[in-house]
Amino acid sequence: LPPAADGLEQKLRRCYVANFKTTAPLPEAAATLAKAITLGPDYALTTDVREPGDAPVYLQLPTSLPAWTLLQMMALQTGTDFQLSGHSLVFHTARKPAPREGSLARTSELTMIRTLYTVKEKDDHSDELSRYGGLTQTALGSRIEFLLASETSSKYTGTPRDVRVLELALNSSANPPVMVSLYMKLVQLPPGMESEPDAQGASRFGGIFTGGIFTDPQLQLLMRSLAGTKGVDLMTLPLQLARPGQEMKFQTSPGKRGLVAMLTAFPGEDGTCILHCDMGWGVGLPGEGTRDAAQAANTQVQFWSGQTLGLTGFKDKDGPEVLAYITATLVQPDGTPLPLTDKAPAAPADNNTPPPDPPQPTPQEELPYGIPVVGEKGKVYSPYAPEKGFIDVEGLNRGTRVACPYTGKHFRVP
Repeated sequence: LPPAADGLEQKLRRCYVANFKTTAPLPEAAATLAKAITLGPDYALTTDVREPGDAPVYLQLPTSLPAWTLLQMMALQTGTDFQLSGHSLVFHTARKPAPREGSLARTSELTMIRTLYTVKEKDDHSDELSRYGGLTQTALGSRIEFLLASETSSKYTGTPRDVRVLELALNSSANPPVMVSLYMKLVQLPPGMESEPDAQGASRFGGIFTGGIFTDPQLQLLMRSLAGTKGVDLMTLPLQLARPGQEMKFQTSPGKRGLVAMLTAFPGEDGTCILHCDMGWGVGLPGEGTRDAAQAANTQVQFWSGQTLGLTGFKDKDGPEVLAYITATLVQPDGTPLPLTDKAPAAPADNNTPPPDPPQPTPQEELPYGIPVVGEKGKVYSPYAPEKGFIDVEGLNRGTRVACPYTGKHFRVP
């Protein structure tokens, strides 16, 4: 067979498919997956199933996995081998297909199983393990028995083919080649002042674009301009590192009424992020408390890694408006940002030219200063909770008043 197109395997390893579901013979299942994989117009995938295998594909996954892993799982389930040729996904007869009879046992950390099935840890491990057999039957069509191997691990047993398919899914879910860094900045406007749509429908406040997609320089200019407006309150929620497709929870006032959000992100094509955002006012989070549907937003947006989505119009009843800015960055497992592709714009067109920084209101309220994080530019510890995580204040002028995300008290940028 001709070799694979340049870079195709690496793209398939980093391209995640969310909640992929199919129960069909291999030709149909492979075609369905090829359509679900988004690699851009230069990588239009085709399928070449030369051997349909000895069993159908059964994938009803509750999480996101790399396209490469899904292709390997399909080959294992059907007793075929998989390889790339040009832009084609080729399946052919396996020399030694994994046996469908017999028994094989493996051991896995409980955290890996929880990650795959998105379940929470329980004090009673026997009750927790009893669920995994049913979840595996639903997700993979496999009969797997789970037993406690230690306080932190489980032994799982089934046919060699079923166990190897599950092992692939566990390892891929727990050890992703790419992660997503998420953090959120909130801006509370002064009472009685709101952002307004312009003639084109874009949100503005004081002549500044406040909604849409922002590059990092644009965001820093916007934050400096808003921070210098009297009565504006800023808050940065702690950064969170997520696996692709993992739901991350953000809330301003745990246990109390406030702005609550559930964010899910995974890599798109050519260095983009696909972000799903479900947020609004209430107590707790979706499935964990109450929330006002009228004060909620549910949207999905695709943008370049490192850029920021700005959402406006969040008002709690008659309270002031809050603007939310969510930055998503593709990173390696150690937190290092992935390099931009040659298609990512190094300096996208500037759609936001904020006015010069207005002077700080005087006299300033006497407030403590944040504690700089050594070796981390633009990061500080809260003077009220220095033992907590750091807070991102990059781009804000010295002396800007910000809110501590842990206590709600104010301090100034050092």
